[in-house]
Amino acid sequence: MAKNIVKAIQETNVQRIISINSIGIYETPLRSVLQPYRKLADVIETSGLDYTILRRGWFTSTDEVDYELSRKGEPEKVLLRSLQN
Repeated sequence: MAKNIVKAIQETNVQRIISINSIGIYETPLRSVLQPYRKLADVIETSGLDYTILRRGWFTSTDEVDYELSRKGEPEKVLLRSLQN
């Protein structure tokens, strides 16, 4: 699916793609559950498009997690706030 999305983006002259992915996709060894997410990142990174890959560490709609910006190759951090509220 990622290859089809990238192809459609390129055919319509869109220059940027933003992907929501998972924390841990650049770890070695890669956990098997993360392989599809890593493949998605690989397709995007080799597409030639300007891209942002959001590596979410916590999927929730509650206000309990802070995030930090990190670049590929930098350690990923997930900061949990106190749930006392």
